[in-house]
Amino acid sequence: PVREQVPFTTRQLILHGYRWSRHRRSIHASYTADTRWRGQIRLMQEPRRTIPEALRAGRRALESVPGVTLVEDFAWFEGQQIWALHCKITVEVEPEGPIPRTTHWYLHASDAYPYGPVVFYPAKTEGITLTFNHQNLNSAGPDELPWRCGRLCVDSSLHALRRRSYDIEPFDPDSRLAWHVQRVQEWLHLASRHELVEPGDPFELPYVPCSSDLKVVFAEGPENLSLWQGRDARRGTAKVRQLRKDPPILVVDEFRARKHVNGANSPWSKSLGEDCDLDVAWIWLDELPNIYPWAIPTSWGELRGRCQEQGIDLDSLLRPAVKDLRDGREHLLLIGFPIPARVAGPNVRAHWLCIKVPPLTSSRVDGFRNTDDGYWNRDRRRLFGETVAIKWIETQNWDQEEITGRGRMDQSIRSKSVLIIGGGAVGSALAEILVRSGVQRVTIMDHDRLEAGNLVRHTLGVSHVGKHKASSLSDRLDDAAVHSIVSSIDAGFPPRNPEDLEPVLNADVVIDCSADDSVAREMERFGWDGPLTFVSVSVGLESLRSFTYVAHGETFPAEDFESRLDPWLRSEMEGYDDELPRDGVGCWHALMPARIDDIWMMGSAMAKTIEGAVVAPPAEPTLTVFEQQYEEGAFIGLRKVSQPGTDA
Repeated sequence: PVREQVPFTTRQLILHGYRWSRHRRSIHASYTADTRWRGQIRLMQEPRRTIPEALRAGRRALESVPGVTLVEDFAWFEGQQIWALHCKITVEVEPEGPIPRTTHWYLHASDAYPYGPVVFYPAKTEGITLTFNHQNLNSAGPDELPWRCGRLCVDSSLHALRRRSYDIEPFDPDSRLAWHVQRVQEWLHLASRHELVEPGDPFELPYVPCSSDLKVVFAEGPENLSLWQGRDARRGTAKVRQLRKDPPILVVDEFRARKHVNGANSPWSKSLGEDCDLDVAWIWLDELPNIYPWAIPTSWGELRGRCQEQGIDLDSLLRPAVKDLRDGREHLLLIGFPIPARVAGPNVRAHWLCIKVPPLTSSRVDGFRNTDDGYWNRDRRRLFGETVAIKWIETQNWDQEEITGRGRMDQSIRSKSVLIIGGGAVGSALAEILVRSGVQRVTIMDHDRLEAGNLVRHTLGVSHVGKHKASSLSDRLDDAAVHSIVSSIDAGFPPRNPEDLEPVLNADVVIDCSADDSVAREMERFGWDGPLTFVSVSVGLESLRSFTYVAHGETFPAEDFESRLDPWLRSEMEGYDDELPRDGVGCWHALMPARIDDIWMMGSAMAKTIEGAVVAPPAEPTLTVFEQQYEEGAFIGLRKVSQPGTDA
């Protein structure tokens, strides 16, 4: 790498662990014979790069941090596009602990410092070699780099939000590097005492290095754990479906044990992806197979040893599990175990890791018998040997609670079956909000087809013009959420066909988005099957107001609804002087003027009102009206209002 002070010296060669010779000729010969050196020489001969002044300020601040010694100045690594500073850090550690008092590190910083990442890697010489909590797998890494792969995570828990105002980390040049170094010192101190995590902390799996872009997803919630624990069957096969090809994603759809479907089969509410003929084996362990202190096994020998510590003979599970995979293709092996939600807490769900299994022996090989024993003996030695590296595949838990953590509605509405009457602008926006917020069963009912004029505020696109709104929306929204089932009825309310009655009668919440008085009267006359939550939503002219009427009962109270809404609609027409829009020329008919941003804003207010009404049902029917507020022509928000023409 380019050094700022000395571009190419004997000292550099020694620091990088290479042997120095008295004779330049022999040195030159050894360099040219070793391809690793060619890359180093090329990098060293590149023009010098000036250290940014901000980094110089940060480096100067490090000189005053107790326990920190700068070994080499910042050097630019072209291949990694980072500045690296070699330093050694001394801290007070537990005398008999796993951390030496002094260790060497490489601090990485961006060329845009004080912005960009600041991270620490253990040095290959005199750095730590174990992997601890809050650290990537600490493998040796590429030979040409002087640091290992065990990147530390010493950022604050709010760093992922990527807003400096949320975080406690300083971002001025003089303080940021020193702050990170002090975090590393604290990390080393805690690691030496085995206190990087404490009981009650959120549980985190060890870092898993993945060997390809393939991803395997499964769904394991708390309700499934009892089906796995305490079972006699510890091995079997799994059925997978292909969700997509590029990048490839496989969905674990079903587990089988001893030719029978396991009790913990297909947790999905609908089929995801397409059928796949890839055979997958699985084995079940009693606990996470981690290497002390907190690393994932990287070889079959390490995995075998961890299983042995659990009293499990890996080979006795592995051999029959892969017996039927001898077809000359690569396969997958799933390894399952229970995990807690909190450190030292009870196990709450199952988790699966995945390994790529290379093609197994499937035909006669010299030196091995043409029998199952012969095949296994060869594979045990060649593919599953003690030093053979494991090729891990990325896995993710797509249980609904896991993947909706960014935002979901209350469980009381997510578990309901919702019927949406009307798939227009308001209906499409509200349906999208409900489905993406976790509502699992939604039926959209509408007889209309999408027109080009609808595109300005509808969630459907040009490819849907001329198609039924309901079925087009259901197809789109069914793809928007993993665990939601969205169906459609391409007809108006009330349903006329017998096959359309079932989803209507099974609804727990009925939301009328049609803005049609005749639908309200039909909802009153329809023979509903038990008490329901009835909702009618609409927007006023220019979408300056939204109206959300909620009632609980055996039927929809249309007369009460109309009497409450009528004064608002009349007051809107009295104060509206603009000409209503229309679609093109020909037979003139008025259209409701409203922009898409206003529709979505009001749709959000409606969704919150509906959620509140389901969580805490009102004793009597209610009409909630939100109104846009402006000050000197500038929008300042929404306000709940009580009656036309008032500010309260």
